[in-house]
Amino acid sequence: MIDLLGLLLFAAVAYRIAARLVRPLESLSKGAENISRGDLQVALADPKRDDEIGLLTRTFIAMTEKLRLHQQQIETAQLRLLTEKEEMQRANEILAQLSITDGLTKLHNHRYFQEYLTREIKRVERRKEPLSILLADIDDFKRLNDRLGHAAGDELLVRIAQIMATSVRESDLLARYGGEEFVVLATGTDLPGAVRLAEKIRMSVAETSFILDASKRLTRVTVSIGVAQYGNDRMAFFQEADRALYRAKAGGKNCVIAAADV
Repeated sequence: MIDLLGLLLFAAVAYRIAARLVRPLESLSKGAENISRGDLQVALADPKRDDEIGLLTRTFIAMTEKLRLHQQQIETAQLRLLTEKEEMQRANEILAQLSITDGLTKLHNHRYFQEYLTREIKRVERRKEPLSILLADIDDFKRLNDRLGHAAGDELLVRIAQIMATSVRESDLLARYGGEEFVVLATGTDLPGAVRLAEKIRMSVAETSFILDASKRLTRVTVSIGVAQYGNDRMAFFQEADRALYRAKAGGKNCVIAAADV
């Protein structure tokens, strides 16, 4: 009987010793397995013991904290790189837009017009659609610029651009061609339709009074417009509109001349 009690007591002591050794090791093993799967949210309590198991557990806890810190640093760096990439992309988009935009009037510039014209000619040739061009020039702009100053001239260019923008269709391309010249590429529009559009623009400008300087005096200006329809020759297309514009300027200004009338 005494031997049995002694055996049971020994077994109980052995169990407690084994539990004290095995359970922490099981926790460490499970924690290591979770980390190997990428789960760094492992939380082990400090066993508050000074033996090898306590040292091993505290070392494991410290290692896990370092891994979590490194993971946070990596995620922060990735987020910063993503943000910088998005900012760089936005900056590139802005630069690309600026490269095709006239800084004063905010219309498309001469470079964009030429690129767009190339694409549009290919499209209308393929679809057999009409395409017309309007070249508009502000009458006596140099005289006004010399009399009122460059600031007034710039203000007039901006206002003319706004008037023209409200006169053309969304499908038309309006651009500042250079100096005081504007160009409209009217897709799907034949010569009579382009002349009507040009007259609409001319009348809108002629009927508007502008305040261009500190004197607050009302200033009236006019535009001359040359119109041509594309006929399978890009160079002739523009030259015909340019000749029509020259005729409009020579014929008294404030008028629309079509290439067919030249």
